[in-house]
Amino acid sequence: MLLLDDEIIIPLTSPANLTVSNPSSSTITLNWTDTSKNEIGFRIYMATSEFGTYSYVGSVGDNITTYVISGLTPSTTYWFKVTAYTTDGESDFSNIVSVTTPRFGLIKWDSNTGGNDHYYEVFVDSSGKTWQEMYDHAISQGGYLATITSYAENEFIFSLIDDPSVWFIDRYGFYRGPTIGGIQAPGAVEPDGSWGWITGEEFVFSSWASIQPNNSGDQDRIEFWNESSIAPTWQDVSATPDELGISWVVEYSTFPGDQAN
Repeated sequence: MLLLDDEIIIPLTSPANLTVSNPSSSTITLNWTDTSKNEIGFRIYMATSEFGTYSYVGSVGDNITTYVISGLTPSTTYWFKVTAYTTDGESDFSNIVSVTTPRFGLIKWDSNTGGNDHYYEVFVDSSGKTWQEMYDHAISQGGYLATITSYAENEFIFSLIDDPSVWFIDRYGFYRGPTIGGIQAPGAVEPDGSWGWITGEEFVFSSWASIQPNNSGDQDRIEFWNESSIAPTWQDVSATPDELGISWVVEYSTFPGDQAN
């Protein structure tokens, strides 16, 4: 600290450990460590190139160490830094962090919130697709039909599909949602024997609806389904060409980049 005319002046130190979490196609969250004791707030700056000009984005009050930035463009890289400030000026900048926003609809299940750092994307084709067509599309995107190995993952995926636009009501009045990557081995004991995931992951979690699985017509794949409402429950479904769904969830173990749909 500095001593000036018997007044103690505490240096204003810069924020530390700036990180990015929860990136979506248009929104990110910045987090940092408050290292100063006398700030009245923090200011956030953003650039759209590594060595470009930083523009002021916004500010938060003292002791607040997080800031959500919205209105970003999908598939775009941004750079951020933060300062502490008082009425007398600003601290030095924090470390710089960069993030590339996912393409539209691509959502990361961030490990900071209990996730696996995989990315998920929901696709819809109201004209209908077979299971094989959905499977092939997922592979063409660099991913695979989503696998669900925990209650938390099921809830996360349901948060992405809890939207009437990705469900339809079939001729029996049941609600049918997106297809996922569950598969039953040929010759398995019906209706609930030898289920697994297309990736080879163990089938350690399930979210069957109350009357499922029922193997009603050679059903050895899985989709979200419920008798009466949009819900995070499943049914077994056929992979035959005459069995059509309108939506599916693709999972990516790493960021897939800006691939064509």
